[in-house]
Amino acid sequence: MPVPCPFCGVGCKLKEDGKPLGPVCGKGLEAFEYYKNVLERPLLREGDLFVEVSLEEAAERAAEWIRQSKAPFFAGSAEDTNESAWALQKLARFLGTNAVDHCGRVCHSSSVEAYKLIFGKPVTPFKMSDKLEEVLVVGSDVSVTYPVFWGKIKREAKRVVVVDAWKSFTMLQADEGLLVPPGPGFLAFSEVIYSITYGKDVPRWTEDWVDVREVKEIWNSFERPSLVHGMGVTQSGYGYQATARLILATLKRGGTVATLRGKVNVQGAGDMGLNPYPPAPREALEEAWGFPVPAERGPDLVEAFKEPRDFYLVHCQNVVASLPNSFAVGEALENAKVIHVTPKFTETSVFADMIVPSSPVIFTTGTVTSGDGLVTAVRTSTNRAYEFFRLVAEYLGLYLPKDVKEVTEEAFSLVDHYKKIDVKRLYAGEDQYVEKPEGWREVDPPEAKLLDYHLKEGYWFYTARDPALWTTKGGTKMMKRHAMKEAFYFGEDPGCEAVEVCSEETGRCVEGEVRVSERVPKGMVLAFFNHLGLKVNAVIPWEPREPTGTPVYKAAKVKVRCLR
Repeated sequence: MPVPCPFCGVGCKLKEDGKPLGPVCGKGLEAFEYYKNVLERPLLREGDLFVEVSLEEAAERAAEWIRQSKAPFFAGSAEDTNESAWALQKLARFLGTNAVDHCGRVCHSSSVEAYKLIFGKPVTPFKMSDKLEEVLVVGSDVSVTYPVFWGKIKREAKRVVVVDAWKSFTMLQADEGLLVPPGPGFLAFSEVIYSITYGKDVPRWTEDWVDVREVKEIWNSFERPSLVHGMGVTQSGYGYQATARLILATLKRGGTVATLRGKVNVQGAGDMGLNPYPPAPREALEEAWGFPVPAERGPDLVEAFKEPRDFYLVHCQNVVASLPNSFAVGEALENAKVIHVTPKFTETSVFADMIVPSSPVIFTTGTVTSGDGLVTAVRTSTNRAYEFFRLVAEYLGLYLPKDVKEVTEEAFSLVDHYKKIDVKRLYAGEDQYVEKPEGWREVDPPEAKLLDYHLKEGYWFYTARDPALWTTKGGTKMMKRHAMKEAFYFGEDPGCEAVEVCSEETGRCVEGEVRVSERVPKGMVLAFFNHLGLKVNAVIPWEPREPTGTPVYKAAKVKVRCLR
């Protein structure tokens, strides 16, 4: 049975021996090598050391800590299966809390809410098999984040225009490019094309951030654009507002929304209920589950560390490396009981009181949902995270079936756009799409209002991804040889070889060497967030965030001081 590549949401497939089954990028080719050495047994911290324990002992200890906790938080995974996600969120609701979330909160939650607003579902009609003729890429370095998808774009599209805050790797390969400032620049761009398309007056404030005439010329040159938007938009501070405008303008023009989303199962993780609210109507869940489901919305992933809890179960997330105000995240973990469920040791594991092995999706049993909504089943090995959650639930009084397929059937029978999937055929190897939207609604987009934070003096701080490395997992020796220099990149020489980059909001500074590049506009500092040695997220503040909760990873304001 083929297995999904574990690194992004495009939906590429590998054979069980790791050889590609169709197009696969260089990172996917290294997947089996990367996961060759994984954690095998649970580890319990005793003093300064970890000692091996059985899975049953780990589950019993975990249940004890959960019982003792007054404020637990469950951070689910977008890198594991739908079934492990369903089990974890169900356990949280059984315990009477909606204190559960996943990494989609800090990347594409604004996209999901915009899809719900416009399509009525958290997915778009787009499928990877759809043809792309004219492509507008806004705030996405798609050649880096989704190389196979970028290959499809380059093969099929007659014209590609990229709008971004720096000369990204994708912009360098496009037919045309337009630079806009981070944050408000993306909001202004989306407001201009929305206003033009719907016959409205373009607001005067947009002229402070973009060349309105140039934006009009670019937009009017498209007939039926395919929109690919990314985290330059969603992490701008205006993700929900800008994304809704981009989508409405594109659809009104007769185009398509061809955006994919992050990790291998970030679509499924959100669909399966790893959110601070239940995955289906409470009445339906209560009838199926036989226990009350809490009504009050829980804290989201950022709030859970901004206002620390006394217990964290973190499933296959490196929260220390990926969340804003990362030093404060470490402090929150240091002062709590922490269980880290993960296939490999990461920076977050350092803070764990217990580490429990999970299965990468190439070695598991269960299902994953790609960024375009295609569901794939895997049956290669034990779903280790699910088995741990099942045992913990048993100790706490909640029954979860031993057969993972039964969990699939329950989850898909309750989540609306999964109900038409034939689970038997799915596990027989027939991939199936979730129910796609059949149309869209012309709605008023959310109000566009600039943040006072973005009017402050200082440099723009913009995070990008080094194409040679995985997200926050580093890379193999061969990959690292091609990595970018770990440094802060400036568009003009700051007059020194090393700098300190500081945030007034977090009260933290990070140090690094300086590199000057013509690809970075003046007034901006760019860093690659997967260069973990720079600890760049220490200067990303908790607030402000856009309405759905995504921080300003790509539109922070910082001060810079020369060190040498």
